[in-house]
Amino acid sequence: MINKLSCRGVFEVALTLLDKLFLLFGTFVTLKLLSIYASKEDFGLYSLGISLFVIISMFPFTAIDAAVTRYFSIYQEQGKWPRALVAISWLFVALILIYAFLSLIIYFSPVAMPGVLEKAYLSIMLFSLVEILRISLLNIENSKRHRAINTASNGLIYISRCWVIYYLGDHGALTISLVFEYFSLLSLMNVFILVFIQRRDFSGFRFFSWKCDKKIWAEILHFSTPMIIWGPFIWAQNMINRWLLGVFYNEEVVAEFVAVNAIATLIPTATFGVLWALMTPILYKMENQKKGATQSLNRFIQPLFAFLLLSGFLLSYFFSERILLLAFGEQYVVGAWLLPILYIPAALIQWAAYGSTELFAVLQTKKLLMPNIVPGVFSLVLGYILIISFPPLIAAAINAVFTGLLYYCLMMFVVRSHRKVLE
Repeated sequence: MINKLSCRGVFEVALTLLDKLFLLFGTFVTLKLLSIYASKEDFGLYSLGISLFVIISMFPFTAIDAAVTRYFSIYQEQGKWPRALVAISWLFVALILIYAFLSLIIYFSPVAMPGVLEKAYLSIMLFSLVEILRISLLNIENSKRHRAINTASNGLIYISRCWVIYYLGDHGALTISLVFEYFSLLSLMNVFILVFIQRRDFSGFRFFSWKCDKKIWAEILHFSTPMIIWGPFIWAQNMINRWLLGVFYNEEVVAEFVAVNAIATLIPTATFGVLWALMTPILYKMENQKKGATQSLNRFIQPLFAFLLLSGFLLSYFFSERILLLAFGEQYVVGAWLLPILYIPAALIQWAAYGSTELFAVLQTKKLLMPNIVPGVFSLVLGYILIISFPPLIAAAINAVFTGLLYYCLMMFVVRSHRKVLE
């Protein structure tokens, strides 16, 4: 029995690592291909489009996904999961229809959006809504610890996306609008496959029960509301620099910043992604059985996290120029000096964010409002002051460092305060 459990644990770790490698290196190769086949302006437009997708997914879909992850083990133990899935599905359908309607209103409204964004706006919105569905379906499979499905889905998606960019670029037909249209089609095909895989769970989708669904919606929304509130502020913390650069300068400067930032965040995001995807379903189930289990296990996990992050910093410090040259070519080496600087806040943010699992596990998301909102507001104010006072890349770097340090300090303060209460 022990050997069986050990084999499953090793298998899950391997699949989760492979899944995150597909996700992170797929994202990296996508940017690499765009740096080859697209102009700096189109590279910058793609980055702005992805940041638009990020804010839509964070407000509120990512928050609801986090609630689903936490409540899955609870609903499963109570025998309520099939009913809960129906309620969650109808909630997503309603939200996506609202977003689609608002997108059309914005597009046809007399208020002008940035010209460079307008030409790809509808394609970006279509991609965002379809990709949100795909990610949410994968989140359910990860909650079930079906790691192979996540790995296969992300592997197929990112290999296909890279091929699309290569094909369009090689035939001289690459436009960002067309890229997002093909990405949407690939994600939609993936959604159909995932729904087919989960068809038994979705068999009750057509049955709507206001009384049962209302109770589940209340639980899900109670847990996720703090995350919905702080979602735009997290987006501001992570994305405001590229938008300020786009507003006050141009898409070429955005491209230079995004290229170096993508490398700077690679190892911290990979480490966090693996730990979060692998551990949260396990930790939440353990927490249901024994209070304080998440905190106890995190005391062993976080030193390993710190070691991996430190190793990444040393690589970025000693090989920054070579890494940028290999990754994106000579035209992006101008920002190589930023790599170790941007790595520091990226690492601190992910380290602190993983510590917040202790509060997610005990359903205390409200305590995380302050450390998630304050840095976002700070980044907006400081970013604006810096961007009109310093050269663009220097301004973005200073804003990223101070915002990251603030986030780390506030989050660790809240986590340690929670630990003291338990003790």
